[in-house]
Amino acid sequence: MDKEKEYISIIAKEVEKELLPKFPDQNAIMQDILKEVEKLIEQKIIKVPIAGENKENFADWLKKALEEGGSGGYLVPPEYVNRILDIAKDASFVLKRGDIIPVSSNIDYIPNLNTDVSFSWVAESATPTSDTTPVFGQTSLTIKKGMAITYISNEFLSDQKIGPAVDAYLTSLFGRAMGKEIDRVALVGSTSGGDPFNGVINTSGVTIVRSSSTTGIDYGSMVDCTNGVSTDYALEPVWIGHRLFYAKVLKIADTQNHPIFDPEAKTLLGYEYLKSERMPYTFTADKPVAIFGDLKNIRIGLRQDLTIESSPHNKFTYDQTTLRAKFRIGIAVHPAVAFVVYKTATV
Repeated sequence: MDKEKEYISIIAKEVEKELLPKFPDQNAIMQDILKEVEKLIEQKIIKVPIAGENKENFADWLKKALEEGGSGGYLVPPEYVNRILDIAKDASFVLKRGDIIPVSSNIDYIPNLNTDVSFSWVAESATPTSDTTPVFGQTSLTIKKGMAITYISNEFLSDQKIGPAVDAYLTSLFGRAMGKEIDRVALVGSTSGGDPFNGVINTSGVTIVRSSSTTGIDYGSMVDCTNGVSTDYALEPVWIGHRLFYAKVLKIADTQNHPIFDPEAKTLLGYEYLKSERMPYTFTADKPVAIFGDLKNIRIGLRQDLTIESSPHNKFTYDQTTLRAKFRIGIAVHPAVAFVVYKTATV
């Protein structure tokens, strides 16, 4: 960590010395980048490459692509994409815990069991009295394309001294954005609101548990949430809520005004809890404030892995390189009864 901080300091000094006289606006942007990188290092989300540690980084590769010329874009090599995917999975509960299924068409169907196998007790030499044939159904996955575009100054790409910082920033930028967006759509997406999929909160058939208050939560209704999902679908159930939801949870007290929950505990009523900035946190009547369930029941159809392309042409007059990231996935929540959506009371 000390070595990395020292490296950041060196970068900052070189940026100030080299870029400030020539590119004052660019320097302001770079300062923002350096602050972001230092913050990510403190949070141990990324590790800034030290000079000489890697043979070639992302920024080096982009610089080479620019120097080689050509009329089209450049497909970023898989080794960089894999690094970004790793960051996306670290930033996404759904990618890390959901059911990832490779698919081969724009609409795919995943089999599911509608009626379980049943057993009957049979006397010696007798025949079974019931049919044990299971009934299968299917869940459809419609594939949609997600895309992100950003720009990077060519001066940054050509400067060897700040290349590693740009490398760390770009991979983190795309990876975290992808992971956060998949979480958002899978948890709170709404097709009526313009999203490609309905997330857990807006999926028809989920179990609804309401608190006793229109503006808060209570211990009894939270217990009801943990018992609102059949154990057939809840091998590893978790709580998912915004940090402000957990702030209210920790304020729940008994009749003697003693807190019920331990703020140092890693579980809530015996189950792991996850904090997501994508979750809603409006505590008014009839509003969703948390989810309880096993994220393995979110099916993610992967049609195309993340690809990233670069091109110097679109922003040629601005002396910038365009980076475009895209992926194609489908998201379905099945079965809906595998989740409880915790809401405030109605009026």
